[in-house]
Amino acid sequence: MLNNGIRINYGLISTSIEDYTGIAAASVSFAIAIAQLFYGFAQPFFGALALKKNSSFVMILGALMLVAGFLLTLMSTGPVLLTFAFGVLVGGGTGAMAFGIIMGAVNPILGERKAAAVSGIINGAGGIGGSIMSPATQMLMDAGGLKWIMYSYTALVGIIAVICCISV
Repeated sequence: MLNNGIRINYGLISTSIEDYTGIAAASVSFAIAIAQLFYGFAQPFFGALALKKNSSFVMILGALMLVAGFLLTLMSTGPVLLTFAFGVLVGGGTGAMAFGIIMGAVNPILGERKAAAVSGIINGAGGIGGSIMSPATQMLMDAGGLKWIMYSYTALVGIIAVICCISV
């Protein structure tokens, strides 16, 4: 839920990124586009890594990438750092915690019979996450701008990392 909710709200926070960093709208849009590309490119790579290590390891790695990306976004003063922070780290981090990685972690526990139903529940939870995170992100933006958004996202991703650590 949280991972999808964060990814869906990239566009919503774009003006906050522009206002906070002073980076032009075109450069912020480029960083968001790179984040979407890295979300897709990262999934097969992290899927292979999950097969080699395990899904919890990959999701912890993704959470660390997200935290680093959020915090570096706040430090960005130019388009290159923003593209790396938000585009590569945040995009790749969300890819490491995408649906396929989660299902790879859940399927062996559930078995084939329950996997289809749980797949639907997990996929539906992603949509619910977007529905919850959009107004929450807007409230954070209105209350304190990009800092509040990034710190709140960091805290949420920290919760995901702790849950993943417990399941290792």
